[in-house]
Amino acid sequence: MQAGAVEGKTSAVARLMSWADRWFHQGPGRGEVDALSPEEFARVAHDLGLSATDLEELSHHPAEERLPLYERLKLLGLDVDELRRNEFLRDLERTCAMCESKDVCRHEMAVTPGSDAWKAYCGNRSVLESAAATPASCCCGGSGCKG
Repeated sequence: MQAGAVEGKTSAVARLMSWADRWFHQGPGRGEVDALSPEEFARVAHDLGLSATDLEELSHHPAEERLPLYERLKLLGLDVDELRRNEFLRDLERTCAMCESKDVCRHEMAVTPGSDAWKAYCGNRSVLESAAATPASCCCGGSGCKG
């Protein structure tokens, strides 16, 4: 393989990852999504580990509006910016976006916000529990040291 081909592929991957990062944290611009051909849209969805239908559904609103994750983070007293800095937020968002229990989660938080029922169905349970148990004021800034 020639160096130019590797650079071109790396550049395309970098552009895709940059777009995905903006999409996960800010939501896509509708024009940006609408400009993709159906084939490109399906490829982007596949590269993100989503179906085209799921990506279309998720692309209509910022993550804070469409995912119960953000309400759960508030209930647990977790700092969204800290999770973003430690690069956990994107994985949490993706897991939440793909979860089939979002409606149950929203209902449970609305009716019994202090309940631990979410632990039975939440795919983010282990990360959320670990983050909640690690004080942000720890010497490591909450990144998980033992000291």
